[in-house]
Amino acid sequence: MEYDVPLACDLQLEVNYNTSTVAAPPWSAYGKRNGSTIFSAVEVHTGAKGVPHIFTEKGGRRQECFTLDRRLHNVSSVREFERILAQGMQSFDPGNTVNAFALAAKLVEDASLSALKACPHWDSFYGQVVDCVGRLEPRGLSMVAYASAKLGLADENLLASLAQVGIQRAQDFGAMDIAKIAWAFAKFDFVDKASEFWEAMADRVPDKVHDGKMNDVSMIAWSFATAEVGPESMYREITTASLRMLDELPPQSLSNLVWAHASMQLAPDEGAVHVVCQRAKTLIKDFVEFDVANMCWALATLGFVDYELFDLLAEHTVATGLWKRFPALSASQLAWAFAFAKFAHAPLFDALADYICRHVAVFDTQHVAMLAWTFAVLDINVPTTFKTIATFAKGGKLWGFRPDEFCCLFWAFARVGWPDEQLYWDMTQVANLRTDEFTGGSLANLLSGLTSIRAERQVNTSGFDRDIDTLLDFILQALLSGRVVLSDAEAAHMSIRSFCTLGRPGDADALLQKLGSSGGLATPQAFAPLLLLAVRFSDPLRVARLWAQLAAAMAAAGCAIL
Repeated sequence: MEYDVPLACDLQLEVNYNTSTVAAPPWSAYGKRNGSTIFSAVEVHTGAKGVPHIFTEKGGRRQECFTLDRRLHNVSSVREFERILAQGMQSFDPGNTVNAFALAAKLVEDASLSALKACPHWDSFYGQVVDCVGRLEPRGLSMVAYASAKLGLADENLLASLAQVGIQRAQDFGAMDIAKIAWAFAKFDFVDKASEFWEAMADRVPDKVHDGKMNDVSMIAWSFATAEVGPESMYREITTASLRMLDELPPQSLSNLVWAHASMQLAPDEGAVHVVCQRAKTLIKDFVEFDVANMCWALATLGFVDYELFDLLAEHTVATGLWKRFPALSASQLAWAFAFAKFAHAPLFDALADYICRHVAVFDTQHVAMLAWTFAVLDINVPTTFKTIATFAKGGKLWGFRPDEFCCLFWAFARVGWPDEQLYWDMTQVANLRTDEFTGGSLANLLSGLTSIRAERQVNTSGFDRDIDTLLDFILQALLSGRVVLSDAEAAHMSIRSFCTLGRPGDADALLQKLGSSGGLATPQAFAPLLLLAVRFSDPLRVARLWAQLAAAMAAAGCAIL
């Protein structure tokens, strides 16, 4: 499952970088005062008074370029921007060009280039942006990359040039530079074609991250985890840097930190997770929808569920109506986290039930399946919600579900005892036509679902019993032949139990023997259903054989462990 957090990072960081809750001094509208000299906010970025340079000009900048910077700083509309391009673009130096490009990203909404492309001089100006990359310092490179991402301008040639020059200038990158350029590359998924660049930046992070502000550190954590690059030692330094400013970290930084570790499958220090959770509990009212979902998903994935924090976040989500603003991904992540934690928070799932009924028509199939699964795992059967999902799945849409999603959905309906005979009939027929697509994990879910609707007689299956038998025989033969391999010990136990429940102990025994010869999946849990049946039917020979096999399996496992 993909995780779409750039928007969360994007929106929050836009606020953090461009606004302040502190009252500005009287001269802030014109520039920054330093002694008797006033530098415009834009000029400061070109390297004035110790601020990192956008580019370096050996002979110094022309006075005309400083004047252009001032004019750019006062631009507030696309029309004014176009006027400056028409009148002064030919005189731009690289500093003016980068500042103008960054300004363009602020003037239009995210990923909306139409207004700029309508400007007669935009194409020529953009050509200047591309041409000046080779003269830029890290600050200039990061500004161009960040503005490109804000504009949604995914020009691979430009990104490749930025990466190449970035490698050459790697030693001069600071924390903010790394954060902005890495964020942009991650948002564009420009990773494989820039592997050398990412390696160079990863080498710089451990030293530079400690100099960064909280936004820089948060962006670095998110960007590298999204790109799935960077060694564990780098993430440890990110954690250390974050904890040093723990009392300043907002919810987004806290959630990004644990989310990065979860995404990279890295186990953070338990003490670090604890203090992050404690800090989060003091900021509940400041959590937005992305922070809630990412925090809970990450903690569940890492196995560090803080039930008090989960409860507080759930109450906050319901009380403030955050759930109404969830993207489908965030809703399914949050629901999954609570299902993993076995925490059936009633108000939260009431809200999610309403959310599903309102929006299921626009969900991707993965989110439909995941949300249905979470309700079923927690034994929350909301009839209106499952009716909505069932309606969504009918009418040919079952073919749109990927195999794992399809079987997960089947299992969820069966688990809650959904009484829709036609739905099960449709799903059984579709499953018979897609047997070559199923994996071990999906087959175990499908088998369990088929077992529930037949053995528990939730619906009248007489009309499609033959289809069910065909599926059951296929599943058995696929597992016995080794064409499909069960994903883990839990899937093995579920499959053996299903055949026992269906009154097919011989098939269950054959599957157990196959799993025993394959090694690893014939656990004590897998033996339990057959042993119970053998005892129930007073079959001492089978009981003795199963106990002997179980002892041998445990001894073999013990030897392997030793």
